[in-house]
Amino acid sequence: VFHALGILNSSEIYCIWHGSEILRFQNYFCWRILAKKFFQHARAIVGASYHVRVLVEKSFLKQLASKMVIAPCACSSAAMTYLNQNKTSNHDKLRILTLARIHPRKGQVDIAQALASLPPGLRHQIIYQVGGVGDANYLQHIKKICCESDVTFQYLGEVTSENLASIYEQCDIY
Repeated sequence: VFHALGILNSSEIYCIWHGSEILRFQNYFCWRILAKKFFQHARAIVGASYHVRVLVEKSFLKQLASKMVIAPCACSSAAMTYLNQNKTSNHDKLRILTLARIHPRKGQVDIAQALASLPPGLRHQIIYQVGGVGDANYLQHIKKICCESDVTFQYLGEVTSENLASIYEQCDIY
């Protein structure tokens, strides 16, 4: 549509997809028509993971899969630091960390429920740490599951790239 109107040409269109674009809009008829017209003119479509390519291949945009390049998300250079690979744990509990947007699609509740299903002796040996921002109600649900099952829960809030390496270094499992 934009190309036909002379607003854009194919050398100007580059797209970066994380997957939610396909999932969120695939059931809207008007968006499907506009997306097919618009994205066919894209020079390249960058997917954040191979999972995004699979979503595209299974969607109404499957003809665009050949234009996809996969470029996994990576840490910023500010977050890159040497971590001590031979560190010994300086705490008595196992720290399990999830850094992601607080959202049901990211699976934090699934992890909390899995931890809650462990025998009580193991649950007491775990700290579940969650970092990120997002859905406050979903965060409360995660906290509730942990609290009711006696899994220690720590919400780290938004983790900046300057603090990222030290947060990873403190955890045992990411």
